[in-house]
Amino acid sequence: MQNGQDHLVVRRHTRLECSLPGQLRVGDAHSAQIVFSRAVVDGDGAVPVCVVDCSEGGVGLNTAVYLPKGADLRLLISLPGPHGAIEHELHLRVRRSSMVSRAPSYYLGTSVIDRPGTGASLGELLRWAASHGAKEGAA
Repeated sequence: MQNGQDHLVVRRHTRLECSLPGQLRVGDAHSAQIVFSRAVVDGDGAVPVCVVDCSEGGVGLNTAVYLPKGADLRLLISLPGPHGAIEHELHLRVRRSSMVSRAPSYYLGTSVIDRPGTGASLGELLRWAASHGAKEGAA
């Protein structure tokens, strides 16, 4: 029997709402188990996503592809820099997936996986979101 707290979501970090395009790839740990159809990937073999929120602990993504809880992912984003766009890569793990429309469209709640460069990239994303008027969200 389930109790009413099974779906309780507790946030450790404040989320900042944003809207930033990105490219998603399956991480090395699950690349053999999760293979995307050619119909959903771009020319580089990545799935287009939209980063809709970010925090010190993770990133929220909207995508047309369902990914299961526990999947390891690599998110590539481009942020403007003083000399042009700078590519950043974040290593993430899916913590929750939910369908948000019949389009289909899914929201993926992810947590950051500690890998070299991920912390710096996440810091840059948070600075970008804060400098572009991101507001605190409840997602």
